[in-house]
Amino acid sequence: YCSFECNVVLQNTRKNSTRWWNQLSISPVPDTTGTLTHYIGVQTDITQRQEVELALRLSEEKFARAFSTSPASMMICTLREGQLLDVNNSFCSLSGYKREELLSQSTIDLRIWVDSKERDRITKTLTLKGKVTNQEVNFRTKSGKIVTTLLSAEVIYIDREACVVAVGEDITDRKQMEKAMSIANQELERLASIDDLTTVANRRQFDRYLRQQWQVLKREQLPLTLIMCDIDYFKTYNDTYGHLEGDYCLRQVAQAIKRSVKRPADLVARYGGEEFAVILPNTTTEGGIHVAKIIQQQVRLLEIIHNSSDVSRYVTLSMGVASIVPNQQFSRELLILAADRGLYKAKTQGKNMIVRNDILY
Repeated sequence: YCSFECNVVLQNTRKNSTRWWNQLSISPVPDTTGTLTHYIGVQTDITQRQEVELALRLSEEKFARAFSTSPASMMICTLREGQLLDVNNSFCSLSGYKREELLSQSTIDLRIWVDSKERDRITKTLTLKGKVTNQEVNFRTKSGKIVTTLLSAEVIYIDREACVVAVGEDITDRKQMEKAMSIANQELERLASIDDLTTVANRRQFDRYLRQQWQVLKREQLPLTLIMCDIDYFKTYNDTYGHLEGDYCLRQVAQAIKRSVKRPADLVARYGGEEFAVILPNTTTEGGIHVAKIIQQQVRLLEIIHNSSDVSRYVTLSMGVASIVPNQQFSRELLILAADRGLYKAKTQGKNMIVRNDILY
């Protein structure tokens, strides 16, 4: 007779055609002489357990297929040491490593992380919160190329050890395109703020920059000085030498004015026609007069012949200088008007001179 226990798992069908699972355990029962007298059978309904195990197995198989075939780079590693437990094909393609080169290796030893501080930050977040989402991270490939990925990761436990499932999307091309677009937009912005002929700032940029500096200096209660410059007898210069020479004259004068201002915060702009403006933040009227004299010298050094001028053999400038500490009582237009009136006085009082026009406040 059968002297050992028999355990089997059976799939059965109920009368209503639904299936159920049972575990059947059959044990022989002998008498005192060892003669088999009967069997004892114990049947347990394990349908729910079987369904859970089946679902788990299917889930594991589904994850394994998704992990293996995913177009996104995926890896599983230990949280503390970064030891790689598994990687998919996309991760290998992105990193340049073969699978066997990666497994059991540490991301630290492989120098995959470009910035160790970035790794520490993400590891800390994973430890505290259990996951990170859409973090831009730079990784180093086997060849040394730096790639940017959008990283999402979550902590899981394998044999009671904290591990990480990480998914990365390569956004290197997108970041490079964004950078190129940013540079292109900056260049377009620059071109939109520059006068085509003279390559100094245009009127649009002048208005914008004056508005910006007005707000800054009003807050800091510091002076703002404006110099308005006008080429003397420019109409007669054009009539005498022609418009091409007139354009050349404008370009040369603009660059001479630009050479006269040294600070990055100072702005030279073509205000209109043969008129130029110089914005000097945090500068007193005396400082503005000093800069105007330098401009006068630089233009004289150009030695652009102007036989139709009544004040000099060469091209000269008339300039008006005004200064104000911006406040609520006065407007930017008042500063422009004051400098323009100084320029008007310089033009009417003999040209080739600098006139200050103080704002009383």
